[in-house]
Amino acid sequence: MKYFLHYRFVLFVLLALLSTSLQAQQGADTVDLRPRFIAGQQARYSLWTRRNTQTQVTILEDVRQQDGGYVVEGEATWQVLLVDPDGSAQCQMTFDWFSLTIDLPDGTQQVNDTRTGANQSPGVYEVISAMVDNPVTFTMAADGSATAVFGTQAMRSAAGADVELPGDLDFIESASDLATLPFAPANASVNQSWDSSFRWSHELGHMNYAVESTLTSVGSVHGIDLATITSTGEIALDVDYEKLPKDENLQLDVTLEEGSFEQQVFMDMDRHEAVGRNSVLRTVIHTTMNSDDYSVSQVVRQTVHSQALRISETDVMP
Repeated sequence: MKYFLHYRFVLFVLLALLSTSLQAQQGADTVDLRPRFIAGQQARYSLWTRRNTQTQVTILEDVRQQDGGYVVEGEATWQVLLVDPDGSAQCQMTFDWFSLTIDLPDGTQQVNDTRTGANQSPGVYEVISAMVDNPVTFTMAADGSATAVFGTQAMRSAAGADVELPGDLDFIESASDLATLPFAPANASVNQSWDSSFRWSHELGHMNYAVESTLTSVGSVHGIDLATITSTGEIALDVDYEKLPKDENLQLDVTLEEGSFEQQVFMDMDRHEAVGRNSVLRTVIHTTMNSDDYSVSQVVRQTVHSQALRISETDVMP
C-alpha cells in the first residue's frame, strides 16, 4: 500500500502542476502525437481504478438506497514486439499483478490480491489471477489505436470454464488506455482539437463515446518534453435487452439519463508514449420495470476514476 500511495501522490502532483508549468512554454509549432514504435522498447505502468456506485430502488412508495464500490490496483508491462513499415506494430501487454478490494454495503471490505493469495470474494480472485502473467498481443495502428487482440485464450484456459473473464473488446479498451493516444494526429498545434469515437462493452450492452480532444500544452518539465491532451466526451448507452431478464408480463425500460467523460493524458514526446493519464466517467442509469401488479424504479449513479502512471521504461540499445 505504501508503494501505491507514493505513485498516487506523484500522479496527483503531476496533474496539479503540469498545466501551469507547460502553458508558459506553448509554441506555434506542430507536434506529431502518434506513437513512435521501436521493437524491443518496454514500459511498465502502475494502474489504479476506483468505482463508486449508489443505487436507489423505489418499489411502490418504499425507497431504499445502497452504496458500494471497489478499487483495482496493479501493474502492467507494455512491450513493442515488431514494427511494420507503415508505422503499425504488434505490442504485448502483461499484467504483472492485481489487487481488488470490494467495499460492501455494511462497511466491511473483501480483499483479493494475486501477490499474497488473499481470496475473500468467490469468483473474483479466479478472474484476476487468470489475467496475471498471461500476456496478450495487440495489433496497433500507426495512429495509436488498438485494432485487434490475440492470446486471451490462455487466460480463459487458466480461469476454467466456470469463470467469466472480460471479453476481447475489454482488453482492447485496456490497451487503448495505456501507452498510446488512440487516433492521434500527425500534426497538432496547441489549442487544436480533433474528434474520435469509441465503442466499449458495458454490462447492459455497449457505451458509445463521442470524444473531443485538445492539445492544451507542449513543453519541458524536469527535462522531459511533454504534451498535454485534454479530452471530454458525450456518451450514449446502447442497451442489449437480450442480456436482461425476460418476462412477458414485465415491461422493462433502461435509460442513460446522464453521462460524461473527461481525461488528461501526458505524452513523453521523446518516446511518444504516455507517462500518465487520468480519466473520470460519470453515469446515471434509470431502469423501470412495470407490470399489471407493481412498478419498480432503479437509479444507479456511478463514478469510475482511473489512473495510469509510467513507473519505468527501457530503451533499445543501439
